[in-house]
Amino acid sequence: QQDLQPLGEQLGVYLGELKTLSATESLFRVMGEDQQDQVKTIMGEAAQLVVLLGIGASSLGTTAMAQALGLSHRLLVLDVVDPAQFAITKDRIKRAYIENASLKYIVVSRSGTTSETLENFKQLIEFIKPLDPAWQKKVTVVTDENTPLWNSAEEQGFGRVASPGSISGRFSLFTSVAIVPLVALGADINSFCDGGQKMADACLGTTQV
Repeated sequence: QQDLQPLGEQLGVYLGELKTLSATESLFRVMGEDQQDQVKTIMGEAAQLVVLLGIGASSLGTTAMAQALGLSHRLLVLDVVDPAQFAITKDRIKRAYIENASLKYIVVSRSGTTSETLENFKQLIEFIKPLDPAWQKKVTVVTDENTPLWNSAEEQGFGRVASPGSISGRFSLFTSVAIVPLVALGADINSFCDGGQKMADACLGTTQV
């Protein structure tokens, strides 16, 4: 009983937090126009090649949208620790530098501690450092505020965009998790988010499409 008491107290805190969230907030949220403008300011111009590091929901939504928008040829995704996949990625990156193509590196980890993502990021840094003295300016991280990754990004001068702490990963397509890499690819996120909000309103019964 003594061993279970701390767990019960933690569960009570968590249940209390859940009560502060509405169903729509917990499940779905579309990034507002002000936040969209902030992301576009942070990301700058679209890149010719975007390297996305993230596992599961941190990359699947972006991958699907890039394919739908015809942008997947400019997107490389490192979602597992796979030497063969990493070798292909390195070849594409090296070729991009030789061709003077613009690049952006985006690291997505809600917790800021995802082992596969951080390991890939570590290996990526070791590879691009000799190729690009300004590599740090090309990196943007998407993570919850005050995570280890968030704090490390501040120390190293990376771009930072907070991820939505109250939104489940599988419902994060219209948040910074996917919006940041889509901006890097040059997608029209204003129209994308506007369409998402209209559909959300229609599904929730507040408007009609």
